[in-house]
Amino acid sequence: MRVGVVMKRSPSWLIWFAAMVVALSHLPGQCCLGAQNTSVLSSNGRYRVEATSLTGTGHQSHGPYHFRFTMYRVAEKARDGKPATKDAALGTFERQWDSRAHFHMQIVVSPTGNGFLFGCSMQPQVQFLGRRGRVLRDIVCAYQQRIDPYDDNRDKTKAQKHSVRLFSAGGGKPSRQIELWLPFGQVVGPELRAMPWQRGSPVTYAPIGKDVQPHWQSFGGKEKRWLLRMLTWSPKRGEHERAAVEGECAKLRAKPSHRAAQDALLELGLSALPVLRAKLVDEQDADCGTAMASVIDRIDARLCGHDVPWRNRELLQVVAEHPDEDLRNCALGRLRALDTR
Repeated sequence: MRVGVVMKRSPSWLIWFAAMVVALSHLPGQCCLGAQNTSVLSSNGRYRVEATSLTGTGHQSHGPYHFRFTMYRVAEKARDGKPATKDAALGTFERQWDSRAHFHMQIVVSPTGNGFLFGCSMQPQVQFLGRRGRVLRDIVCAYQQRIDPYDDNRDKTKAQKHSVRLFSAGGGKPSRQIELWLPFGQVVGPELRAMPWQRGSPVTYAPIGKDVQPHWQSFGGKEKRWLLRMLTWSPKRGEHERAAVEGECAKLRAKPSHRAAQDALLELGLSALPVLRAKLVDEQDADCGTAMASVIDRIDARLCGHDVPWRNRELLQVVAEHPDEDLRNCALGRLRALDTR
């Protein structure tokens, strides 16, 4: 006859186990406890994203996974005689993963309300998703990557207040890290790599150097110049560039695959956007309509879902803390111009 042995658990072991359960329960979407609902605030507290599991929560909900994501503008409290408001839904969408594999996700909400950064164990890339689920940025890395938000108690610059760090490791390569600036979903340098580690010492990072292949595609000069033009755009400029927009649209109608015309309309940006949208409504040719929709999507993706960046004070105040000096100065100039109206 076999005799069962009952092992006594010390109080310290029970405390450790309870702490681990509590810690895991705070990780959004972690599969150790099954699919979990989560709610995440932006760094400035103005926006919130709720991820709700539509297949239930807990141990029994271990795939397939089905989540509804809803973005809200957080309600204003009553002040100065004005009544309190209610949270306003800005957009909702659903995503599904037909898998029973271990599941976890990371969400970091943009402080300008245009969407959120999303990382998931079901996909290798990190994505910036718009309020209604459109993929505005695919942040692709050479190796597996993870998001590491800056902690509130950690020293950080003004630019880092609106940033997260992306880490990569894998394939026997050294770990790398870079910053991603949330409102525009931009990977901003310099890219760093881990220095040789010695036991007992903290991990340190240094720039990768010009002779090393980068893991991420950084925010480039051409896109920066375009963004500066969009931040200083005005309806008057739109009227001035109307003839150029109509000319490129004519080229696109004649040959929808005309890449040069598509790129020219992209460069015209906000001047082209209302014209393209109006023409798309009445466009009968499927190929031409597809080409116009593609240009609209490319402009919207570069703006990362911001509709009127040149007069969006909330956005301009955040861009005034961008790590790039030219963008900071541009935003400050626009804010002064708006204040003098």
